[in-house]
Amino acid sequence: MLNGLALMLLINCASILKNVLAVSITTGLFLLQNRSVTQQQRGAANGISMSAMSLFKAIGPAAGGSLFSWAQKRQDAFFFPDI
Repeated sequence: MLNGLALMLLINCASILKNVLAVSITTGLFLLQNRSVTQQQRGAANGISMSAMSLFKAIGPAAGGSLFSWAQKRQDAFFFPDI
C-alpha cells in the first residue's frame, strides 16, 4: 500500500530494527557464555560458538530457500497432506 518515501523509510526502520536485535542477541549470548565457563575455557567455548554460528549462517539461507520453494509448490494443499 505504501510507495515512495514512506516505503523507503519503513524498510529502513525495519532493517535497523533487525540489525539492532541481531547484535543485541549475539552480544547477550556471548556474555552469558563467557560467564558460564571458567577463564581457561573461554577461548575454546568462543571458538566453538563462532564455528557453529558460521555453519548455521551458511546453512540457513539454503534451508529457508528450499522450504520456501516447497511451500510455493503446495499453495493449494491442505496442511501436510502427503506426509
